[in-house]
Amino acid sequence: MPVHTLCLAQPPLTQNKTMKKQLLTLALLAVAGTAGAQQLPNGSFDEGNWVDCVPWTSRGNTTAQGTQPPSWTISNVMGSEGETLYATKVGERIEGRQGNAVQVENKDVALGQKAPGYFTLGTTWSTAKIGWGISAKDGGTFGGLDFAYKPDALKFYYKRSCRGTNTRSSVVAYLWKGSTSQEGVPGVNASNPDAVTMEDRDINVLNMSTEGHQGGEVTYDQKLIAKIVAYTTEQPTEWTEWTIPFEYVSENSKVTPEKINVIFAASDYFNSTNVTTGVKLCIDDVSLVYYKHLKSLTIGGTTPSTFVGDDTQNNTNEVNIDASDKYYKKGCISATAAGAGAKVKESYNSSTHVCTLKVTAGDGEMKNYNIQFGIPGTGKLSSLTVNGTAVELADKKSYYVVTGDYTANSVSYVTEDGDKATTAESYDADKRIFTIKVSAPGAVDHTYYVKFAKATTDYKGKMSIAMNGGWLSAATSTVGITAPVDGKADFQLLGFELQGMGLIGDIFVTDVPYTEKNGVVNLYKEQTITIFGDNGASFGPLPVVLKGTLKDGKLTANIGITWMEMP
Repeated sequence: MPVHTLCLAQPPLTQNKTMKKQLLTLALLAVAGTAGAQQLPNGSFDEGNWVDCVPWTSRGNTTAQGTQPPSWTISNVMGSEGETLYATKVGERIEGRQGNAVQVENKDVALGQKAPGYFTLGTTWSTAKIGWGISAKDGGTFGGLDFAYKPDALKFYYKRSCRGTNTRSSVVAYLWKGSTSQEGVPGVNASNPDAVTMEDRDINVLNMSTEGHQGGEVTYDQKLIAKIVAYTTEQPTEWTEWTIPFEYVSENSKVTPEKINVIFAASDYFNSTNVTTGVKLCIDDVSLVYYKHLKSLTIGGTTPSTFVGDDTQNNTNEVNIDASDKYYKKGCISATAAGAGAKVKESYNSSTHVCTLKVTAGDGEMKNYNIQFGIPGTGKLSSLTVNGTAVELADKKSYYVVTGDYTANSVSYVTEDGDKATTAESYDADKRIFTIKVSAPGAVDHTYYVKFAKATTDYKGKMSIAMNGGWLSAATSTVGITAPVDGKADFQLLGFELQGMGLIGDIFVTDVPYTEKNGVVNLYKEQTITIFGDNGASFGPLPVVLKGTLKDGKLTANIGITWMEMP
């Protein structure tokens, strides 16, 4: 942990409530600024003139020590108990890539003590008990900025040099919701440092051990959402880009942040015993990176060969993927965004057969993945001819009735998909039904049923329908009876409808005993049938009872149908 040590002894001051209130006020001010949009404020260090750096102490220091870029705090130190003697500037403005940059350096203070150079979006602080010697050293950062977004990485440019031992420099960043508070934290360099309550101290927010640090009991009411703790010993002499991904805490990855802090330290930030003077760290153009690319993509469980699941295409807003060997079906695509705060929206254009996955990054930037699927077939017939007569095909209709007998050459047809389609045929002689199943790439299979009805003597009249004890209106209907063969005939009711449900289908009762006595023909048959029709087939097998008489050329008949155990 960074430690500032000062070497001028003065009489102790007494802590009071005003001091504690001042600390809390400063902590709140540290998070009061809101980062513009989804970025850090003044990441280039060029906005506005640099301002006085007034190191914070629990006794309300007002003396400036050097300058610092707006929105950032440099860890310049004051002398003991507010005196400027032994004060040290560890940060300064230098020429950057296209403007200002920040340089921080670890420096000797006095009596072998070292001041670590670092700067932060929060508030820097230091403490030590000063008397005949220096003890109880501690320091670091508390607070941060209000921030409600989920960046994926921290990007910046840096240079670094060492004069002597090359100890590692640090980059620290973290996002969190809620707050922590620690009692009894000394907040000044003095012979008797004041103990105050500190809000959002870095090691507390990061859930690090407090062993070896100053302060008392900690109240944890925060959720750490993501963090960066990275180190380097490299010494590039030219501005070098470094992008470091955030590590999201899995159990809190869905939580929306409230605050952010970023720290750049020339020293080994969390190890105050490993601070080497002469280490300089220069930082410029700090920004947050939001991934707008997909981390993974599968179509039907397979990853397209042209898909790149990293950020090499992150600067491209349109990515085209060829999947013309596949056919789109809802749910066939599985896609995961790489960005912690990114979202994926799927839309399919049935005219172009292009499915677009729109990835919206956490900063609102968008990227489209355009997946070109193959043009699917329809799986339908374009024409159907039965016994030399064209059948009028209708969309969403699969059941057709023709009058006549079936022969091997009765049925001919043409598919809409031509050579791409495959068909399967079958004929059920008992039911007199010819079946055609049409399949085509990317299409739903369609099955057509052709019923070869027998010629009948037709009886036209009014039909009444009773259901659940009530009567439904019905149109005039035509009932057909085939000529009896071996004392049996078939009964046909074509175009059966139900009020509110429309056309149900055609009813066929076969092999009905046909007995005549004294000029009256009695018809009676119990049979389980399936109504022939698009709606009728959905009812499944239905028990029916046919009762009827035929007298003087007039037919009176009753059909009882049991449906879902209801007559």
